[in-house]
Amino acid sequence: VIRWQGRTMGSPYTVQIVCTNLTQAQTDTLEAEVEDRLKEVNRQMSHYQPDSELSRFNRAPARTPFKVSPEFARVVRFSLELFRRSGGAFDPTLAPVINLWGFGEKTDQRSVPLEAELRAAMKTTGCQHLSVTANDELVKDIPELTVNLSAVAKGFGVDEMARVLRGHGLTNIYASIAGEVVVLGHNPRGTNWQVGITAPLANWREDDPMAAIVSLSNQAISTSGDYQKFFTDAQGRRLCHIFDPKTG
Repeated sequence: VIRWQGRTMGSPYTVQIVCTNLTQAQTDTLEAEVEDRLKEVNRQMSHYQPDSELSRFNRAPARTPFKVSPEFARVVRFSLELFRRSGGAFDPTLAPVINLWGFGEKTDQRSVPLEAELRAAMKTTGCQHLSVTANDELVKDIPELTVNLSAVAKGFGVDEMARVLRGHGLTNIYASIAGEVVVLGHNPRGTNWQVGITAPLANWREDDPMAAIVSLSNQAISTSGDYQKFFTDAQGRRLCHIFDPKTG
């Protein structure tokens, strides 16, 4: 098994390839290609990098078509479609609200915002203010609109990792970025890949026992642990990084 790890989009990533005949030079080339692809996805969709396409769009004026990469346009179209299909439960324009609670790029000072602050932030959100043209341009109709693709960019990144590896004729692959996982073919034992789901414990630690094991081949799974990203308010409530776009 060939295995390597790195960091992308603020999260750890892992690649495992079941293959015995790759030379060290070939492995190094693969690793560099995957890393380059992830850097490109970051260059497009990172809300941490001030010079990413997403960050520049967030600062751009309203009603001015903003040209982006075809992949970025595709992910935004997918996000808008997901907004429609989920009845608004998924919203890529929630960035101001995410930042207000301290779960975005702005601050790690997590706290419950004032009601007036939240109402003001909510006025600057909504997919009805965002569109994508046939020429891969993003357009917003209010200047304050900002996009955060955290919930989909990692999934796109992990799909791209698998695509790069598949392009080299590799068929037995595990690729993950944090809780986004894609598996192809089989594991080193020749059976389905076994993906662990950690138990949602209050004081979670990296080596805690698994709550479940999912057996997968040629499939993807995504998990998001509200027991890993949260803060506790004055009343002792645990408040996590998963938002209801209808209420903020």
